[in-house]
Amino acid sequence: MKKTLLLVFIISILGLDVVAQNNVVINFQHTLGTELFEFEKGAQNNMGDDFEVTRLQYYISEITIVHDNGIETPMTDVHILVDADKINEVDLGNHNISTVEMIKFHVGVGPDFNHLDPASYAADHPLAPQSPSMHWGWDPGYRFVAIEGFGGSNYDQLFQLHGLGDGNYFETSIEMDVVAENNKVELYISADCAKILEDISVNNGVVVHGEILQARRALINMSDDVFTASGPLSSTVNLDGLKSFQVFPNPTYSGQTEVQINADLDGDYQIVVSNILGRQQMTAIEAKGQKIVELNLPTNGMYIITLLRDNIPLTSKKLIVK
Repeated sequence: MKKTLLLVFIISILGLDVVAQNNVVINFQHTLGTELFEFEKGAQNNMGDDFEVTRLQYYISEITIVHDNGIETPMTDVHILVDADKINEVDLGNHNISTVEMIKFHVGVGPDFNHLDPASYAADHPLAPQSPSMHWGWDPGYRFVAIEGFGGSNYDQLFQLHGLGDGNYFETSIEMDVVAENNKVELYISADCAKILEDISVNNGVVVHGEILQARRALINMSDDVFTASGPLSSTVNLDGLKSFQVFPNPTYSGQTEVQINADLDGDYQIVVSNILGRQQMTAIEAKGQKIVELNLPTNGMYIITLLRDNIPLTSKKLIVK
């Protein structure tokens, strides 16, 4: 009898060893409705309010993977600071996971960590001091989400929603059907950023930093509506070595602004300025990587600043001249 029990135990251990070799990875992929997310890209919420986002960061914590017929495996002490302009790949390490049925997580920082000193963490830890700041203070804790931008038909109404508070630490769950391949479990999560602003009017601007009103609504929306299971995006923006592309100041009140380019790859970059109807207002301006180009647009209105590499469009931004 003892030999039989020992044999069963050994077989079960061997079975676990086979499963335990799978590496679990989460990919957060951000969209605006059906389109790939970009900063300063025009979109609408469910109220028909026009908006564009200039900042979107949020925390994910208390992750639990439901797998292999209902087993729940928590990812202990994992905190993720998500930036919406990136496809965020997070390696959760090796676990006894081969098929995933659900993932559960909270948006924000749990009460056990929310009121600790950020300076106590290593500089590269998500809960360490950030720039721009994600920490509100020891008593209220961290900003769970910080979303900023401009609303209104001319994108000239500032909105800022910084949601926080232990009472707004909501859980979300996403059903999945994922099977390990090549010793890797890849979980793709789509986040529709337009839904963060559902039922929040931004046409006239709104600024709420705290635990109530529109800031709380944004966190409820993130819990209920924003996240869904997905697969690898079929098409992504190919920025071809581009690290950053900024237009500052924006809006500009003098007509003068700077286009700042920071790129890894050498090549011929061009800047084209068009009006809102797509008519070119300036001939292509040649630029190189890590370059600042000054623009002077004396006529008020909205312009599209497009960056090209070897005459192939890479990305664009809106510029408002007042």
